[in-house]
Amino acid sequence: ASQGLKPFMKMLMFATVMNAPRAFQLVALMLMLHGVGATAQQKDNSIVDFGDSVERSYEGSVGQPFVVHLKGCHTCGFTWKMLGKHNGLQVSGPTRVVVPRHKKGGTELAEFVFVASEAMHVDVEFTYGRAWEQEPQKSAVLHLSVPAVVKKVGQRSSELESITAASSSKDDKKQHVDFGEGLERSYTGMVGKPFAVRLNSCHACGFTWQVLGTTNGLQIQGPTRVIAPKHKKGGVELAEFMLVAREGMKADVKFAYRRPWQKETQKTAVLHLSVSATMLLV
Repeated sequence: ASQGLKPFMKMLMFATVMNAPRAFQLVALMLMLHGVGATAQQKDNSIVDFGDSVERSYEGSVGQPFVVHLKGCHTCGFTWKMLGKHNGLQVSGPTRVVVPRHKKGGTELAEFVFVASEAMHVDVEFTYGRAWEQEPQKSAVLHLSVPAVVKKVGQRSSELESITAASSSKDDKKQHVDFGEGLERSYTGMVGKPFAVRLNSCHACGFTWQVLGTTNGLQIQGPTRVIAPKHKKGGVELAEFMLVAREGMKADVKFAYRRPWQKETQKTAVLHLSVSATMLLV
């Protein structure tokens, strides 16, 4: 950035020395355009523009703000508003972005700014209507996906390292249940000893693995996305869950593979878990 501004700084110094107001204005304009261009390029990477559509999907990151633009009509009396609230999702707006010519009936954009403070898979719904009317003219939905942790193959998240730091590499290998292409696995564990479950998935296809229901005495963390080094659309990834049993049990832990905004499940996997009641001594 500093290298790109050097020519402009030289011109600015020249204009100041020569006391030429017109030259100074030209340089100032070039600096402004340079800044606006950089800002616009940066903003474009995090803008979800609905255009004429009423459905969009977006994958964000925790703590990274992004903008949603919805097309509206200036001075027509209609406004966009978001329906409901979502835990961990901060929203500001809508801000009206009107075209330069404020003509009656002209086009405008309703701009919402979002920041997710935690991982989530939610449908953010919007309605477009007049404040004094009960029925909205139309609705829009944003299928929002914010993963918890993204890591490359061969790298561990700090969470996994803290859980398995006391284990040797040999023991660590035994603690992984890899489903591969299968949908059914059995595992015998011990109370207090963590183990990982890995399920094949597809990067950026919109599908995610979810645990169905809860099991008393079984703590589950995840899923953590384990992505191949090249993050290509449609590339293979693993969904990794960390499980720790706090008591002896025999249970079937079920996982569903589906899109968060769809009720239908593409496939289901089951882990037949048997945990000995003997405590793990550290």
